[in-house]
Formats: sequence, structure tokens, C-alpha cells
Amino acid sequence: MNSSVIKYLSLHTLTLAIAETSTGGMIANMLTDQAGSSAFFNGSIVAYSYDSLRDVLHVRPETLDLHGAVSEATVREMAQSVRQILNANISIGICGITGPSGGTPQKPVGTSWLAISDGEYTSTHHAVFEGHRIAIKTQMAQHALACLADFLESHYPKS
Repeated sequence: MNSSVIKYLSLHTLTLAIAETSTGGMIANMLTDQAGSSAFFNGSIVAYSYDSLRDVLHVRPETLDLHGAVSEATVREMAQSVRQILNANISIGICGITGPSGGTPQKPVGTSWLAISDGEYTSTHHAVFEGHRIAIKTQMAQHALACLADFLESHYPKS
């Protein structure tokens, strides 16, 4: 777990919420493994089906129909929604294809989309990871925390 995430969130008194699909709560687990995480971590929603994306995270049906769950458009909506639902300053939305099946030529196994939002700024990241299912999930979760550290360093200077 990147300690700079904890430092930045604590320094700026920011709270974090996460909407996870493909990582199945792994990012929340990594965060809550850290003592003191309750000071900044508001929670995570694991929405693994289209129904839960729509009904719990309020991803628009037309977004899912046009772009699918594993898309930039979907993670943007996930991040914006979970930030509001869990009343946090910063949020992450992540989805992907962890395999071994489910991939297509356009979205192969290992494809991941990530969005980080604070309401004013939203950054998105696309990556394709390799390995077996657990390795892909782990890489996705680690990538999300690394991107969060970059987002915080860019938008919330230390001074």
C-alpha cells in the first residue's frame, strides 16, 4: 500500500470512497489493512452486476448499453456516484475483465478502466494486465492506489 496516499489524505483531511467491480473489494481490503484508515476511508461498494451498477451506483442504463461495464464512461459514473453516496471528498471507480473468460479482441482479459474524482477533477486510466485472475485483480488494485497517489500529488500540493 502506498503510504503517500495515507499521508495526502490525512494532511488535507480528505475522505475516500471506492466503487469496485473487478477487484471485488481488494482495494478496500488493502486500505483497511492500514491502521488508522477509518480516519479517511468512508467505504466501498462492490457492484459486480449490471443490476447493481444501475440500481446501487446509479450508472445510467444507456451508458451500460452503449459502452458496457468495462469502459471509461462507466467508471466515470461509478466514481462520481460513490463519492456522493458515501459522502467522500475523493472517489475511485474501477472495472475490468479478470478472466479467464469474458475477454474480446477489443477488451481482452486483463483490461481495466479506472476513474478518480474529487467532483472538480476526474482522471481516467486504461491498462491491460497479464496473468491469472488473482494476479490481474492484484495488479488492478495496486494500479488504482498508485494512480490515486498521483492524483493527490497533482491536485493537493503538500504546502
